[in-house]
Parts: sequence; C-alpha cells; structure tokens
Amino acid sequence: MRKALIVTMILLLVNIVAAASWDNVPNNNKTELRTYSYDNSLKLTIRMYLVTLQNVTLLAAKPGEELAEDIMNFVVAVKKKWPEQEALTVAVIPNGTQYFFPWDLAFTQGTRQYNVESGDYVPITDSFTSGQLREGVVALAVIAIPKGIDLSKKFRIWYNDTYTVMPALQNTQ
Repeated sequence: MRKALIVTMILLLVNIVAAASWDNVPNNNKTELRTYSYDNSLKLTIRMYLVTLQNVTLLAAKPGEELAEDIMNFVVAVKKKWPEQEALTVAVIPNGTQYFFPWDLAFTQGTRQYNVESGDYVPITDSFTSGQLREGVVALAVIAIPKGIDLSKKFRIWYNDTYTVMPALQNTQ
C-alpha cells in the first residue's frame, strides 16, 4: 500500500499545500489546524481532507489519464487498508524549523477520545514519523478516522491543546 500512496502523494503534494487547489475541496470534507507558540507566532499548519475519489481528483490541478489511474490506485489502497473506516490525508507544514509528533493527534466526539497510534496511520513521508521538521519540509500521511466517530456529526481533531472541527460529512464516496 505504501508504494501506491507514495506515488500519488508525491504527484499531489504541491497541490495539497497550494491554496488554489486546497480551495477546490468542499469545506465539509476538509479542515485546517494551526498551532502557535507562546509569542503567538505560527508553528505548524496541519491540513486534513477526507480521502475520496472526488476530493483527491479535485486536488490534482489538471488530472490526466496517467494521474487519474494513480488517484484511483491511491483511493483503492486506502480503502483496502481500512475497509470499514474513512481516512484523512494529513499534511503537516512547519513555519520555520518545528517539531511534530503524530501521537499528539487525537479525535474527540461528545465524551469520547480516540488517540492516534502507530497502526492508525501510514506515513507517506519519513518526516511524518516524528521529530524535527525543517522549513520547507512537508510531512504527509493517511490517518484512519476511528471507528467510534459518527461521521454524520461534527467531531474535533486535536494536536496537543489545539483543535479544529471537522464538519459532519455528507458524502464519503
């Protein structure tokens, strides 16, 4: 699965980070979390979008036939990995040199909390596994949304003490 993910994600990396293509993904299928230091300067931007054929295609600026096949392979590989769950592609973008640890991510809904563990994600780049991210490096992974999350209701995604809200998902196809 990792090889199929890497091929497609390398092709889409620039578009995930680029504002123009990010804006193409429906608001109820994506979210962005920003962390700040004590002096209120930006540390990390974490962009997440639901892995669907439509969303991945929208991120590709002009998908040709070759890219269309890679997009399909990517979506199929994610569905094979987590057949009973939905997943998010996560891009961690540092502002300057920062530190990132995937196990500091968590999902909450109502009174339940689900911590991210190593089996819950597939790193696309080695930099996602934890540690120092140098300026200009983007850490990428696909993370399974926990089975206990009701996707028809909004839920929170946390990184340390900062969270973002993922809206109720209308279409996960």
